[in-house]
Amino acid sequence: MAETIDLQPDDRQLIRLLGGTFLLLDDRQVGELFPGRSPKAFKERCARLVRAGYLNVRHPHEITRLGNILYYLGPAGQKLLDPESQIPKVGSRAKQARSFSDADVPHLYLANCVQIKFMAARRQYSDFELVSWIPQYAPLWMMLNRHGLAVRPDGFVRYGKNSRTFHAFIEVDRNTYRSHLPRRFEGYHRYAQSGRSGAHLSAAHFRVLFITVSQSRMNALLRLASTYPPDLFWVTTVKEFLARPLFEPQWRSPSSSCLHGLDEPTAPVPLPPDLPTMLA
Repeated sequence: MAETIDLQPDDRQLIRLLGGTFLLLDDRQVGELFPGRSPKAFKERCARLVRAGYLNVRHPHEITRLGNILYYLGPAGQKLLDPESQIPKVGSRAKQARSFSDADVPHLYLANCVQIKFMAARRQYSDFELVSWIPQYAPLWMMLNRHGLAVRPDGFVRYGKNSRTFHAFIEVDRNTYRSHLPRRFEGYHRYAQSGRSGAHLSAAHFRVLFITVSQSRMNALLRLASTYPPDLFWVTTVKEFLARPLFEPQWRSPSSSCLHGLDEPTAPVPLPPDLPTMLA
């Protein structure tokens, strides 16, 4: 028999996040989203939500070195968000979480960490606004793949800082791409040159932010980026990104020895002479 529990505002917010924003979250990520409670207290609270059916748990064979459990939407949580069973996204949430490949969970976990970093920045910067985040598995990417974007990013973020608006594609790089990596660089470059991002994403200019696993991999990415416009691709490591405040300069570009910050204005990518042909 399910445990009876009086839902608190944080409980309801976590259920909403798992019903629409995040497919799977572990204890540490939940703690970062709700810093007002101690990690132990929130872990105990999540255990009660599991017993009450609002959350489910999954034990993947690989995620972090600590092997944390993952939470996803439970049947009572689904009922709370969609009492009449009329929202397909909510209805399919638990099935998606259960069937998500173990091999892909570490990548999803890191992508979640990046998104949470942007969400948490609102507590650090009074002039920051996270306007929108489009996740890796959004249906939009399938449409844009047919209209000029030859890659599927791990996310797209629109944010405001100091009265400026910025746009960036997110690439979480676990050093698993080999032959496909040059095609990803070229795909982003061609999309920037095409000018279509303005109509598709309301982003006249954008950067591509690579967050990778090691210094050596970062250097390899910078070498690939060196043949493209200097402001298009920026790179940092997962360790640096997660340890430093979001807007602290930490990003490297192939054209400069200086570290960059995410509040630097975005330079436009030079358009090719055959632009009319590309847009035809």
